[in-house]
Amino acid sequence: MPEMMENVSTFKFFILSGLQDSVVYKPLYFLLVFVLYILIIIVNLTLIFIVTVDKSLHEPMYIFICNLCANGLWDGSVNLPISVRNILATQFLILPPLLNPIIYGLQLPQIRKIHKH
Repeated sequence: MPEMMENVSTFKFFILSGLQDSVVYKPLYFLLVFVLYILIIIVNLTLIFIVTVDKSLHEPMYIFICNLCANGLWDGSVNLPISVRNILATQFLILPPLLNPIIYGLQLPQIRKIHKH
């Protein structure tokens, strides 16, 4: 005769209450996080600018890094309409397979010259 199993659910909570009582330090924490956020934006924009301006960095690896930096900026994408979010998501799926053969095709003569010498 099979044993009957009870349907038991357990709930576990993880509560972060460490900053609840630190009213004095909240402005300091806000300032530190805000400065870090601005620094992240500046570094991402700087990397995007450098990769787009310097012709020697127009390689798939650096373009990928540039896309990651741009993706790190779209944080407010939750507020965008779903159609815009879908377009942004599909560009990463469609554009690289189309552009990689073009990039490698344009660089192939240069690569062959380097390997001949």
